[in-house]
Amino acid sequence: MISNGLKKFAEEMNLTVENSVAYGWLKGCLVAFSDGMGFKRLSIYTGPLASDGDQAGLSLPSDQVIQKVLGSLSLSNPYKLLVKNKDLPAAAAAQEGKAVVMHFQDTIGPMKRIRAFTEEMLPMLAPLCNARACAHCGSPLDVDALPVLTGEGAVLPFHLQCLEDVERKVDAMISEQKPAPFLLPILGAVSGAIVGAVLWVLVGMLGYIAALVGTVSAFLSFKAYTLLGGKPGKPLLFTLILCMILTVCLGTLGGLVWDIHTLWTENNYAAMTAHLSYTEGQFILDMLPVVWQDEEVRSTIFSDAGLGLFFAALGCYGILRNAAIKPETLLKPKRLSGKI
Repeated sequence: MISNGLKKFAEEMNLTVENSVAYGWLKGCLVAFSDGMGFKRLSIYTGPLASDGDQAGLSLPSDQVIQKVLGSLSLSNPYKLLVKNKDLPAAAAAQEGKAVVMHFQDTIGPMKRIRAFTEEMLPMLAPLCNARACAHCGSPLDVDALPVLTGEGAVLPFHLQCLEDVERKVDAMISEQKPAPFLLPILGAVSGAIVGAVLWVLVGMLGYIAALVGTVSAFLSFKAYTLLGGKPGKPLLFTLILCMILTVCLGTLGGLVWDIHTLWTENNYAAMTAHLSYTEGQFILDMLPVVWQDEEVRSTIFSDAGLGLFFAALGCYGILRNAAIKPETLLKPKRLSGKI
């Protein structure tokens, strides 16, 4: 989905809206707008360096020059933007076709700042770009040039034959990738959930809201999964959801056990039951069903569990949202139907 603000802006500027991105020519630049988490993204296609090694009197690739120009704004940063400069996955096989990617902070009035940037900065940046060249071969674009959406949210122009060549190379790269391990990353994620459950109990013992640990636990599970070779995809999504539930269940159970342990020690039940050979472990096992019968205790348990899941989902919303996206999906260029 694309926000109403960007959609209205695209209509005013005659940009094409497709696949949650607004793209087209604006002030002489090939641009693409999209929404992120807490920001709005703008990419400017800079094109490959001209064949004579010098475009618009520049001795550096245009994306580097634009980076320096925008970097000069960092002291005042009137547009509240963070500049990103990356080689885009769709053109990685050709090692051509760069773009400058910027994030406008999605605070009060982002569209006003975007409008000001496009009016004031794009006319200055347009002569620095070689945007009328194919992202693959660098030759001038023809009437059949195709717009392609990359995993970075940028739109690049390709000749049809060039795009087919890039797609073949990307397919070859994907086919050569080794399959990710299955069991080891899951065990790592479960270990992260167990550590999170221990933290849940410790934080509860200190008298703080243990549910806040849900965010930390989800992050630990994600990091353990990826560090042990796991890759994004549905297995990661399902694993994270199950690990969050596991943390809440184990943490809640651990909290109950600690409360019963406190009851045992404070009332000195060990001395009272010494002649009966009645252990603390037996006491805990006997008390758990009794405690569960208390309606107030059950209400507290469900409330804490719900808060834990909420904080875990809230803190890792971005991770969960992108967990099911396979890496090859981001790597592979996506053809768009609009004209450029």
